[in-house]
Amino acid sequence: MVKLKKTATIEASPEEVFNYLNKPENWRELYPKISQLWDVKALPNGGYRYNWMFNMAGITTVDVVTENTDVVRNHRLDYRNTCGLKGKRQYTEVNESFTLEPADGATRLSYAADYVVHIPIVGRVLELIFSRMYDIKINVVIANLKKKMKSLR
Repeated sequence: MVKLKKTATIEASPEEVFNYLNKPENWRELYPKISQLWDVKALPNGGYRYNWMFNMAGITTVDVVTENTDVVRNHRLDYRNTCGLKGKRQYTEVNESFTLEPADGATRLSYAADYVVHIPIVGRVLELIFSRMYDIKINVVIANLKKKMKSLR
């Protein structure tokens, strides 16, 4: 299992950040590698379950099923993502958490993720490769979130 943590200050209230992050359709803007997003279903916890697809390193397409496992309005969004190559079984599980705290008129965003690749023998090697990819992904997401929140002010 690989763990990743990031923090950032977002120039918007926790409510604004939460409302934007909690809409699955906004993720296409936050993470432009998303090529499709479909089957969005609201959950009783205030979150969503949905499918999306992205192109990995220009080599192959990855299918992802995302579900909000815990939602605390204006404070936290937890996600469980299961990923697999297009049309294949799900081989990777990624658990992500975004925690939002007020910070002098802005939001302190804390991101944490842990993920595991369920492929015998090569799984650990792939986890190390994917760790760099997820690091790049979350940096892109945070940068785009900062830009979006700034544009709404």
